Amino acid sequence: MPKIDERICDIDKTICQNIDLIDFETVSRALVSQNLLSQSRNLVEHVAVKAYADAKGEDLEADWETIPAATEYIKHHNKFQFLRKFHNFLQESKSHYTPDGEGAERLVLKYYKFYMILRNFVKQEYQMDILHNLEKFPINTDHAVQEYHDKIAERLELRREIRDLTHNPRMYVHKVVPFVSGEAVYYEIVLTPAYDTTSKFDRFVCYSKIMIPSHYSAKMDIYYETIEVNGRKMPVNILTDFMVSIRPCELNNFAKIFGDDIKMSPSHSEYIGMMDTTIEHIKDWGEIASYGVMTTPALVIDGKVVSFGKVLKKDEVVKILKEVRG
Repeated sequence: MPKIDERICDIDKTICQNIDLIDFETVSRALVSQNLLSQSRNLVEHVAVKAYADAKGEDLEADWETIPAATEYIKHHNKFQFLRKFHNFLQESKSHYTPDGEGAERLVLKYYKFYMILRNFVKQEYQMDILHNLEKFPINTDHAVQEYHDKIAERLELRREIRDLTHNPRMYVHKVVPFVSGEAVYYEIVLTPAYDTTSKFDRFVCYSKIMIPSHYSAKMDIYYETIEVNGRKMPVNILTDFMVSIRPCELNNFAKIFGDDIKMSPSHSEYIGMMDTTIEHIKDWGEIASYGVMTTPALVIDGKVVSFGKVLKKDEVVKILKEVRG
């Protein structure tokens, strides 16, 4: 077994032993939460090193040199987005202060869905079983809401045909909230049509197995179905696929900020190329600080900070893109 795998197993064993303490009446959930948080960042960092080691094709150990390199590596790939965010949260909660019992308990409940995602990810990517007894940690879910989510999860697990999204309407992603059913994590997504003017009455909710970043503009494939809860049929919207799709007029207006007048069209090769690139607006200060950025605005490309503390001019952006992407 690779060295990094052994360390992940050791950390996981410690975490699971702490979760097992919940079986004892004399041990509070608050104490278990404090112990869980103390080991969680270690686990996340070691999983990051595992990803980094696999990419390099080497058997690495987690140390002062490989951990920073690994956390930098996961910034470059979207499939590690949840890992990066979870690490940032844990870094804030453990580096800046030691939470008391009640505070630690609230944090674990807040991070619970990240633990679920991490467990599933490690199982799928590396065929390793971790956090096997996570369900022992009670999350006090409302039973009525849980039944509703379980019914939705059943619909989400059904196979559906793959459909062409090209002619589907664009939607804005306002909010993404994960929820747990069984041992899987699903997502409640709030959307609005991509119009110039919308109100809260235009919003509607759909559910998906796909983790879509918030504040995206995309074309969605949505099935309009029903579920039955307590003898009543209720409509649910099932999102099965999406593709990034920014309105060309928004790109045209954005270009005007830099004093450029363009006429972007969906048929242009530049537009098609941009839709294949993930653009993310990061507002969380903890995540911003993880890049080493102290003053904003900043521009990060492929995980590397290329500018900070100034508003770039169009020519400067073009020059940077050419240098970074070629």
